[in-house]
Amino acid sequence: MFTLNIITTSFPEASTVSTEYYDITDAIWDNSNSSSSSSSSSSSSSSSLEKETQREFYAAILPALIVFTVATTLVSSVVVCAAPWVKRPLSPTVRLSLSLAAANTLFAVTWTLCLVANMYLPMVQKVHIPECIKLSLEVLRLCGILIQILHLLVVALNHYIGIIRPLHYAATFTPTTLKVILCTLWLTPIVGMFVAFSSVTNEGFQATNCSNVTFYTHGLPFRIVWTCIFFGPTLVIIIVYCHIFYLLNNRSLYLVCAEQRTQLRRNIKTVRTTALIVVTFLVGWGPAVVKFILICSECVYTKTDLHTQMYLGAAFNTLFSLKVFIDTFIYAIRLPDIRKSLVMMWLLIRTRLRRRQPGLIDGLATSPSRTSSTRLSLSSPSFHRILHDLRASMSWKRGILRRQQQSSAPQRRASQAAAVRSTRFLARVRTSTGRQTRRLSRSQATAERQTRRLSRSQTAAERQTRRLSRSQTAAERQTRHLSGSQTTARVQIRRLSRMQTTAGGQTKQFARVRTTVDRQNRRYLSRLTPAGRPLLPASCHQQPSTSLSTSPVSL
Repeated sequence: MFTLNIITTSFPEASTVSTEYYDITDAIWDNSNSSSSSSSSSSSSSSSLEKETQREFYAAILPALIVFTVATTLVSSVVVCAAPWVKRPLSPTVRLSLSLAAANTLFAVTWTLCLVANMYLPMVQKVHIPECIKLSLEVLRLCGILIQILHLLVVALNHYIGIIRPLHYAATFTPTTLKVILCTLWLTPIVGMFVAFSSVTNEGFQATNCSNVTFYTHGLPFRIVWTCIFFGPTLVIIIVYCHIFYLLNNRSLYLVCAEQRTQLRRNIKTVRTTALIVVTFLVGWGPAVVKFILICSECVYTKTDLHTQMYLGAAFNTLFSLKVFIDTFIYAIRLPDIRKSLVMMWLLIRTRLRRRQPGLIDGLATSPSRTSSTRLSLSSPSFHRILHDLRASMSWKRGILRRQQQSSAPQRRASQAAAVRSTRFLARVRTSTGRQTRRLSRSQATAERQTRRLSRSQTAAERQTRRLSRSQTAAERQTRHLSGSQTTARVQIRRLSRMQTTAGGQTKQFARVRTTVDRQNRRYLSRLTPAGRPLLPASCHQQPSTSLSTSPVSL
């Protein structure tokens, strides 16, 4: 996954592909110290000293690490070899677990080859390895890591569907569907990684002798994509298992039957086993992925100390090997079917190893020298004991033949008739067994059909329930709308009544005003003279004459 980066950061000269990337730390130091010729000479001397230090470090660490990875590969291969002894029929969980163990073994093999071909032989033994072979091993190891990530994601979804929809589980994960999923899990990463390393112009497999992989060793986009590929499914897996544990803890409160509680405990144990594998996955590869995205020529940290690189690389490589080793024991101890298959395989191997050689008489008959093949003399007690056993067995057979010859013809006929009857009875039993087997197969097929129909009916019921809930929601919305419209109508009616009340008051007021006007008109008409002039009071008629007589000057 990040072998090139890890190896070159931990062991900078052991890059699997590019010679230019071997001395990247030296190039950084040269650029930083290129101000004078004396500094350049000191940097070259320090570079040679660092190379010697790295070689000594490789010679001390790599042999032990290679031995440990070889042992891990052998132990992981034992789990894969025990697959023929697993109890049939295989459940989808067991099939996925065995496929995950095979992916783990593939990673162990490619990791061992990378340590030997990419690091130990070029650096310690000074053996030249073609760059295309190194790059191919690196791509295969990346494929192994990606295959395991996808396997863990599918296993998590398998557990989730089995717990959320147990009645639809058998119809979802059929053997054909599972085979297609496994083929996709294995072929997609391999094809995708080889295409990725072959699609960049003048880099990867398109470069001369595969000597240029700058997009992988120095480029930041590839590191970002790979980090997303690693942590994206990992985050989904963690969320799925948290929800699964939450559902299982809540479901345990409603179980009454002992069989249901036992099945729940088995499910919890299986889920915990897969969760342990996810934890080893994160602990084994998570720190290296974080380092892969943080340290490069275009990353956040562009330079680290040489000793820090070597120690971090040794720690990460040890974590890789420990991850594979621990996963193997998790499969062997936690999964009951794989544990039983390992026990059966061990018993078979032990019985074959303890099986004795063929009999001494067969050795005497087939070997050219009796004394050399049996290492027994003719006068030895063992040889006389063997002859005595042979004589006893031959005398027993002669007695049987003699008694058969002495038996009468009716007894022979009776025995023959009994044999015929027994043969017929066995034929009838076989026929009835075949009929029962066919009936059982038909009943199983019928049960499967009924299960499918039940699942379809449940799906249809769920759809109808959803439609009913939608219609109920729509009815509730209409009811709320109707109640709102009724409230609005009541408010408008109240306003209209108020307006009517106000209009009535205004009408009464207008009637009063009109009555008052009518009264005033009548009074005014009653005061008019026949000539049409208003009839004034006496005071009003006398006042102008008085004013004229008294004040003529005013005229």
